[in-house]
Amino acid sequence: DDSLDPSFVFVRARILAGEVYRRALAEGVQAFRTVTVTVRFVGFVTRNRSHTGPRPFRQEEELQGEVRRLLEPFFDARENPKQKKIRLIGVRVEHLLREPSGVDARAHLALGNEAGLDRSDETEEVRG
Repeated sequence: DDSLDPSFVFVRARILAGEVYRRALAEGVQAFRTVTVTVRFVGFVTRNRSHTGPRPFRQEEELQGEVRRLLEPFFDARENPKQKKIRLIGVRVEHLLREPSGVDARAHLALGNEAGLDRSDETEEVRG
């Protein structure tokens, strides 16, 4: 269901951030520099907001905190002045730092997940 309930959306975002973090670890990623959230509103208007930190993000809690910080403006006039309900959210990490393996340890790749707020609409995406 579409929602403008911050607690519901933040729980979904926390789950997505955890999935992205675990996938990144499984892919040999040690850290990442950029976090991006995608928000799709009712009516299919889609907005992305990113932040590249001054130092790499290494912990799941750091990712979850950054995702929350990037999402918060979508619940008030800063990013959602008409108070449209949110249909889909996405989480992506970019500028990945991988374990050295004889190839460039810094990969310009993105790993992400996005999900409709209705769990049956969930999709996964890996970009490379």
